[in-house]
Amino acid sequence: MGFFFIYVYSPLQRVTRPVLKVLLSVFLIGISWEIFEFVVNNVIGRIPFDAGDTLSDIFWDLTGGLIATFYFFKFIMPSSENKIQ
Repeated sequence: MGFFFIYVYSPLQRVTRPVLKVLLSVFLIGISWEIFEFVVNNVIGRIPFDAGDTLSDIFWDLTGGLIATFYFFKFIMPSSENKIQ
């Protein structure tokens, strides 16, 4: 998801704005998935809510978004536009 949102946001504005938008977008998708998982687990599976699992999933979503953002700006973006050295 991080690379998708980088593709959507990076040509539009400077470096810092797309990074924040990418992380926010990845966070919102992660929260949406956790809500879906909560509903499915409670309605179908009757599995109790696990806060540790939810927090770790959101942490790893944001970590993946950060890694995708840094990878893009370090290796994919042309070096003349690269702001991260």
